[in-house]
Amino acid sequence: MYYKKISVVLGLFLFFQSFVSTAPSPIEEIRTNFEKGSESVAYAEKLKILTSTQKTPLLKAYYGMSYALMAKHSNSPFKKLELVKKGMNYINAAVTEEPQNIEIRFLRFSIESNAPSFLGISTHLSEDKNHLVNNLTSSHAYHKVIFDFLMKSPLLSEADKLKLRK
Repeated sequence: MYYKKISVVLGLFLFFQSFVSTAPSPIEEIRTNFEKGSESVAYAEKLKILTSTQKTPLLKAYYGMSYALMAKHSNSPFKKLELVKKGMNYINAAVTEEPQNIEIRFLRFSIESNAPSFLGISTHLSEDKNHLVNNLTSSHAYHKVIFDFLMKSPLLSEADKLKLRK
């Protein structure tokens, strides 16, 4: 009888453990919503919800990114500007808190490199580009996405791209 209870409990534990281990990690879900956020405002809103606690600089940066992505989907030029500036405030704060974080620098670079120059928010492009080119390694968990983005960027010289390939 005792062994039967243990085997039932162990079976239930292993059953539920299989669900836990197959669920994406929170950062994977955040990254997925970021990547799809330019396609749909629903993903941008989900990104905002997932990162609303902002307990780390990286979450703060993704929270800021959610505002920038929502700006992309807004029809009002004034609302777009308001949302982008709000998002950049969070991202810049995250960079200040953790300036060596490749992913945070990538998020800021991706916004600034796509923002129209007349907005005046693209003030860190050279700094972030240099940081990314000099510090991105293949061991970074988000390497492929960052690498692919940088390789398509017209802001990188052929020398920069060659350095990234090494």
